[in-house]
Amino acid sequence: MIDKLPANFQSIGAIRKAFPMAKIIHIKRNPMAAAVSIFSNYFSANELYFCDLNELGSYYALYIDLMAFWQSIALAGWYSIEYESLINSTEEQLQQILQFLELPWQSQCLTFHEKQGRVITSSDKQVRQPIYKDRINSW
Repeated sequence: MIDKLPANFQSIGAIRKAFPMAKIIHIKRNPMAAAVSIFSNYFSANELYFCDLNELGSYYALYIDLMAFWQSIALAGWYSIEYESLINSTEEQLQQILQFLELPWQSQCLTFHEKQGRVITSSDKQVRQPIYKDRINSW
């Protein structure tokens, strides 16, 4: 299962309690790029930090603190990667992620945008395009 909502970091403890063997992939992104992405998307949940840049800044600071905690305890089943690395060296980074997940490499990982079928996500338009770099410094 993949879930990439901004607030997921709050649930890592509960996820690990419910699913002790769960693997967590933490994709770190430039704070300004993350803020613009969150602020410019519509989320059905009614969270204050989605709509207020001051709240978003405070929320991001909480995220940094909590992720530093998880990193400090060397949590098993934890993989951390920079968003920019994933975009700039996609194949290499995906191979490492799949190795972490104990899954075989498949070339279709690079042609995901060609897959037909229904997409239910706020990224529905992006998932129909190849990896692109123009969002890295969009802020």
